[in-house]
Amino acid sequence: MDKTITKFDTYIPFLLIALICRPYRLIFSIHLPVLILLNKLNFLSSTKLKLFFLKSILGGISTNRMKMISRLFTKIQLKVNIRKRALEKILKHKNDGDILVLASASFDFYVNSLAKKLHFQHIFSTKSCWSSDNKLLAKINGHNLKGVKKVDLIISSLDYDFESTNIFCYSDHISDLPLLSIANQAFVVNPKKQMKKKAKSMNYNILNW
Repeated sequence: MDKTITKFDTYIPFLLIALICRPYRLIFSIHLPVLILLNKLNFLSSTKLKLFFLKSILGGISTNRMKMISRLFTKIQLKVNIRKRALEKILKHKNDGDILVLASASFDFYVNSLAKKLHFQHIFSTKSCWSSDNKLLAKINGHNLKGVKKVDLIISSLDYDFESTNIFCYSDHISDLPLLSIANQAFVVNPKKQMKKKAKSMNYNILNW
C-alpha cells in the first residue's frame, strides 16, 4: 500500500494525527528520534521501531478513540495521498470484475478503513493487539506482515486456485518479491535502485506513477 497506492508512507502521518488528538502523548515520544537513528544504523529492527512508536503515541488508546482517528486519517489520505494512476488502475480492475486484494505490513486499525474506501474486497494487514478492556497493547497479533509471511497468509486465507488464477500484483518494495513471484503479471511501481535492478532481472513490468 505505502508508496504503491499512496504517495508517501502512512504510519507517521497516522501517528501525527493521533498526536494532535492526544497531545499529552508527546511527552512519551521524545526518545523516538534516537530510536530512528538506531534503526538507520541497523542496531534496531524496523519491527521493534514500529512497536516503540505504537507504545509511545498510541499506547492505551481505546477502540472507539482509535476508530475516530482512523476515520479522520482516511478522509485526509483520500484527499492528499492517493496516487491518481493507482486509483485509476484499482477502478479499472474493479470494473473488469477482478477480485481486489490489498496486503500491507501497516497496522490494521487504519489500513482496513482506507482499503475499504478504495474498493478492496480482501484486506490483509499487520494485526494490532488489544486488552480485554479494549485498550491497545504495544504488541503485534501474529507477524509483521512482510515477505513470505504475507504470501502465506493470502494463500491460506483465500479459496482460490493460485496455480490457474490470473494474478496481477503491484508493489514498490523489495520485501514483496515473494508476492510478485506468484503473479502472472507483476508490476513494480516507482522502484528504488535495488528494486529496479531486481525487476529488470526478473522481467517484471516497471510503472512510473
